[in-house]
Amino acid sequence: MFTNQRPPAGPTRKPDTFPSPRGFTLTETLVTLCIIAVIGVICVNLTTRFRKSGTTVMEIGAARTMTAALIMAADENNGRLPFGYDTTINSLPTGGSGFRGGAVHGEAAHRYPWRLAPYFGYKFEGNTVIDRSLKYTLEKKDTYLLSLMPSLGMNVYNVGGYVELGSKEPIEGAIRRMSEAFSADKTIAFASARLSHEGIEGIAPGFHMVTPPITPGGDWAENYDPARPSSWGNIDLRHNGKAVVGFLDGSVGTLGPEELTDMRHWNNDAARDNDRARRPITTLPGGGGRRDR
Repeated sequence: MFTNQRPPAGPTRKPDTFPSPRGFTLTETLVTLCIIAVIGVICVNLTTRFRKSGTTVMEIGAARTMTAALIMAADENNGRLPFGYDTTINSLPTGGSGFRGGAVHGEAAHRYPWRLAPYFGYKFEGNTVIDRSLKYTLEKKDTYLLSLMPSLGMNVYNVGGYVELGSKEPIEGAIRRMSEAFSADKTIAFASARLSHEGIEGIAPGFHMVTPPITPGGDWAENYDPARPSSWGNIDLRHNGKAVVGFLDGSVGTLGPEELTDMRHWNNDAARDNDRARRPITTLPGGGGRRDR
């Protein structure tokens, strides 16, 4: 006969125990929050920097396109540059822009964007319209604002000239033919521009003309004022303290304050005389002073 026998009991094992988790101290919590905040600021700064860098690259590309368009327009006219601002033109066709109406009139036709449009295929986005805040000019098909606020302003006093209705000649001293340029590779044709206008909220990152440090109508302020575009001829130092520029020979780059205040970049006579502070002895057609349009 068999009997059930239990095996002898072994030593009793206590259940595993773990130390209870310790909470963060106040100091550790504050340090962690500070680290997170710093990382957040760094990420925001990097994002902003990359965005600005991307805008700079786009604007440099636009400057290359605009100077190429200017050169093509001159080549098509036996080397004669188009006027920087021309009130003698009544209307221009809208071409392949997709804008309704078939033509632009008045001020829109006077400014350079529509006059150079045939030479960049009427592709305004990415060429004259770069900043996102100006995209509405395309969305609304607003020919006037599109011509008023291109991202790059033209050096109308020296490149092509500025002509008023009824005048026989543009402003004196302007380069009218490519062959007249003393140093085309250093002569500003286009530059990053901005505008303060009563009909626009804030400062718009674009204007169709930029003016030199020294003009018959008034000189730049001693210091660049971010809140007042007219302080520096509507130039915009939006690229890490510099402006994108397109030179008359088709080359592009960026210039800082020291270079932008050098009249040799703006005026043919100043370049020829190697005089960075040369004062042009000129007046606008009709004897008027500088006017923003």
